[in-house]
Amino acid sequence: MTDEMLQARLGDLAGAIGKIKNNSKSVAAREEIRKALNDIFSDPSNNNQVCRDVLYTDNFDKMFFGVMVMPAMIADEVIRGVIGEEKVIINQVYVELDSKLFDDALDLSIHEIAALVVREVAHMVSDSSPMEQIKKDIDLYLFSTGQTLKLSDVSHYKEILSYGIRDAIRKSISIFEISDRSKIVDNFDDELGIKEDLVSAMTKIDKNGYNWNREIDNKLIFLSWVIRLYKDVIHKRIDAINDLGAAIKLTGSKIEKREMENIIARLSRIDDDSLLHEGALDYISDFFTKTRFDIKKNGMKKYEDDFYEIQFEVNNVETQEEAMLLLHRINSRMAVLDDYLTSEELSSADRKRWERLYSEYNKLRFGLSKNKLYANKTRLYVNYGMDD
Repeated sequence: MTDEMLQARLGDLAGAIGKIKNNSKSVAAREEIRKALNDIFSDPSNNNQVCRDVLYTDNFDKMFFGVMVMPAMIADEVIRGVIGEEKVIINQVYVELDSKLFDDALDLSIHEIAALVVREVAHMVSDSSPMEQIKKDIDLYLFSTGQTLKLSDVSHYKEILSYGIRDAIRKSISIFEISDRSKIVDNFDDELGIKEDLVSAMTKIDKNGYNWNREIDNKLIFLSWVIRLYKDVIHKRIDAINDLGAAIKLTGSKIEKREMENIIARLSRIDDDSLLHEGALDYISDFFTKTRFDIKKNGMKKYEDDFYEIQFEVNNVETQEEAMLLLHRINSRMAVLDDYLTSEELSSADRKRWERLYSEYNKLRFGLSKNKLYANKTRLYVNYGMDD
């Protein structure tokens, strides 16, 4: 797309936002915004529509959220992006506009609001970095807490974990979550031709106190809470339901309310005796079944061979990026071994052999800390909320 075409489409978006400003109830204006975003971001060669829907929310007495851009992904896509080794690009989103963007006191122009919308969508869908960053954060959390993300558990609580991941992705890319104001724009924003409007918009937002309490890095607090909940849903679900009910009262976002109400509904259906037998995640279930079949058919050789290969790479790692990729491979294999040890009837000799291999992987994971892996850089919090 040429610069001239991009600017023309940005103009179309600003015009549609102007119609929303004049009539917030206009369904046609929201559809024009959706079309303008798809004209900017969608690839005509595959008919993918990047923006699935645009919402406008009257937000009179709740916290300012600005522009909410939420990945539109089903649970198996989200989990695959986190536990798999392939890179995943988010290619569809929901967009929600906060009515406070249009407050007279804030005095944002339609071009400034358009810049905010484009910026949020662009940083979500342009490459695989949003999913890759969350994958790293989760791997670091598992490393720092000595845990694995057991695939059989994930299949039971897929929707809960999926929302925690999508929420963290959204916050990790959002301009409204950046505490360091020197980093609110980058070269990408400059290439899009929105840098000046972004700086102007955020200056007004800060000056009027709309984006308060950003000195606290809260991007991954909810995901940390979700991971701990997922580890012990039966005992923590009542407190979790109460916490989510309180959170719903604070948010002005329809998307957030819908997602949290969905989790409450799922938690409320849990039976102490049956543990969410509502149908496992197809991708995880198939992956887990196939993996166990391979282990039974081929024995330990593949995982032992993987271990020695990864051990060699750990001993020769040079960069933090290489270390993070190795950490993800180790976590994935430990998750499979953990599941197999807890779900299969094994002879005493086989169990000892598998446990020894699991222990060796764990030592290997710890050994990364002596190289280029810095566990203290994880932004996932070990102690928060429901740990009591």
